[in-house]
Amino acid sequence: MNLGIDYSPLDNFSSSLSDGTARKATAKQMLETVKLHLNAYTQIFGLPSLAFNGETCDTAQFPTQTVNNNLYVIIEALEDQNSQTIASAGPCFSDTQTGRPIAGVMTINLVLINTAAMNRKETYSVLLHEMFHILGFSDTVFALFRDENANYQQRSLNTLMSTMTISSTTFSSVVMQPSLDNARNYYSCSSINGLPLENEGGQGTQNSHWETAYFQNELMNPYADIPTKLSELTLKTMEYSSWYRFNTQAAEPLVWGQGDGCSHFTECPSTSEFC
Repeated sequence: MNLGIDYSPLDNFSSSLSDGTARKATAKQMLETVKLHLNAYTQIFGLPSLAFNGETCDTAQFPTQTVNNNLYVIIEALEDQNSQTIASAGPCFSDTQTGRPIAGVMTINLVLINTAAMNRKETYSVLLHEMFHILGFSDTVFALFRDENANYQQRSLNTLMSTMTISSTTFSSVVMQPSLDNARNYYSCSSINGLPLENEGGQGTQNSHWETAYFQNELMNPYADIPTKLSELTLKTMEYSSWYRFNTQAAEPLVWGQGDGCSHFTECPSTSEFC
């Protein structure tokens, strides 16, 4: 992978915070670490370079240029004292041949960027999480996953997404075969036939994260639990797009729920926050 990041909007943002410059520097340092790791363990299939012609995505404008990257991300900033969201992101444009996202925009709330060294793991995890949304971890992009063995035709929706009910609660679910195979092995249950997605929150949260109740500490649940783990489940799910291959050494052991058996996805945790 050759990830390109445009920091111009972040650099040019006029911060009202006394340590705004330091917060920008911390965000950039963590983004560079994310970039280093993604470039090292992700193989992307498709365009080796990208051409932009002044297109806009949300509030961001992509300058007219050709870049020697296969994914290009613009970083914007805001300062929202009332928000608990550190960052948000999504893809903008896709490769016309393969459907792969080729560009995205990430917006960072500087109010919530902590410059203390002890908080940098959380910042890194949040920014890596947002990069995975740009790569395509969301329900709208799941539906566009392709089959490289069929000339990158879109996969049938019923091989990607479905619904499941656990203790009278209905969830959208991932039914991609590599994801199910990974979960069946991890949880020691051969009959798992769906993996629940987050059923609460607004657009961008609901159905675009693993359900927290069943995937504690996984990178792609809606909350930045520390320690956050990028599990093999998420990597296998993303690989089913036919756009990526990941070095298996990138996966971290999730541990939580391992070997629980079939009851893990048939019983609803008693915590009212979740079910």
